Amino acid sequence: MGNGHESAEILSDTKINSTTKEFQVELIDESGYTIQVPITVQKNEDNWKILISSESLHSIEVTEVNPGVQINNTGEGEFSTQEVTLVTFRAEFANYIYSSTFNAPSTALILYLREQRASLAEYSTGVRYEVVKSSSNGDISYGYRDVKGGSPTINNVRYSLTLDKTKTNYSNLKLKMTALNGRYIVNGSILY
Repeated sequence: MGNGHESAEILSDTKINSTTKEFQVELIDESGYTIQVPITVQKNEDNWKILISSESLHSIEVTEVNPGVQINNTGEGEFSTQEVTLVTFRAEFANYIYSSTFNAPSTALILYLREQRASLAEYSTGVRYEVVKSSSNGDISYGYRDVKGGSPTINNVRYSLTLDKTKTNYSNLKLKMTALNGRYIVNGSILY
């Protein structure tokens, strides 16, 4: 989102309990890029505050509604942000499978799922998307995101995927996709 040329609209709100609410918010930047995100707020004394925890960071589901158009430098210090694809994947598997290698220039990545579909309706546990580095002693985990579901199909959804900041080398990484139960068809990419 850019410097003040954006809008936000609350699409819905759900009361979780007397001190917690979840809002579905649509955010639009100056390029027309539109996403919908859930935001949880919690009452603290007489004030409502946005709730951020390690659990909420791993469960946030961002839905892209409109990719917008590229905005060039306006001469006022505004630049467009354009996502860069680090690796793409497309597979059908039952246990686990690896992507090709990639280098991560940041610990803040985006898992973009064009599709996650279970081969049978009863398989809805989901897939673990884990960034790993292979070594002679096995895989070293750099971070993961579990995406539940696949029946019905998950389409065009972005998830945050944060890498472990204590690691020092983010090169020659792979995305390990593990079916948590059943057989899945996946198609997507890792972006930053």
